[in-house]
Amino acid sequence: MIAGLMRSCLAVCSTGLWLAALGGCGGGPKPLVVQPGPDAAVARISQPVGSLVWVVHRGVHDRGAAGEPPSVDPRVLVAVLSPSNATWLVQGRMDTRSALQLAFAMQDDLNAAAPSKAHVMSVQFMRVPSGDPDSMEPIPGGQWVWLDSDNRASSSTDLVIALQDAHQQNVCLVHMDAATARTFQRQVLDAAAARPVRLTSTPHRGH
Repeated sequence: MIAGLMRSCLAVCSTGLWLAALGGCGGGPKPLVVQPGPDAAVARISQPVGSLVWVVHRGVHDRGAAGEPPSVDPRVLVAVLSPSNATWLVQGRMDTRSALQLAFAMQDDLNAAAPSKAHVMSVQFMRVPSGDPDSMEPIPGGQWVWLDSDNRASSSTDLVIALQDAHQQNVCLVHMDAATARTFQRQVLDAAAARPVRLTSTPHRGH
C-alpha cells in the first residue's frame, strides 16, 4: 500500500513541476523565482527544552539578500520546531524522491513497533554549537536519514531519525515514539504529493 502511494506521489509531483514550468508565461499571478536555500541547518543551542513538533510541507519561501527579490525553494521542508520557545531547532530540505525514500525506509520499523508508552519527542545534538546563538548553522549537503534497528541503540524503544552532514556524520538525532513516527511518515507523504508552487528559474520580466 505504501509503495503504491509512493509511486502515485512521484507521478503527481513530476506532472505538477512540468505544468508549473510551462505555465510561467501565462496570465495570472507572477511566478516566483527558484533559488535553492541551504540543504539543512541547526540551531546554535546546547540542548532544547519543552515540547517539540514536526513541521513538514512543500516549498520554502526565503527572504532575498539586500536588493534581491524573495525566492522559493520547491523542495520538501522537514523541520523540528519548539513552539514554546518559537524556535526552529533543525531543518532539512528534500526533493520528492528523497522524501518518498525516507517514508519507505521507515515502514519496516513501523510495522515491527510494539505498543509503547508515549513520550515527548527530543533532539540530541551531536556536537557543541558555536557562533551567533540567534542564528542557525547551515549544514551543506545535510540530509535526513532514518536509522533502522541496526543503526540505533538496541536498549532503546525509540525510533530515531538523524540529520547527517555531507560526510554522513550525525549532526543531531531526533527521538520519537511509534505514534509520532507514524504521523510524521504521513506528513512526509502528504508533502511529497503536494502540488509544487508556481515557479520560474529566473526573475519574471513580463512577456
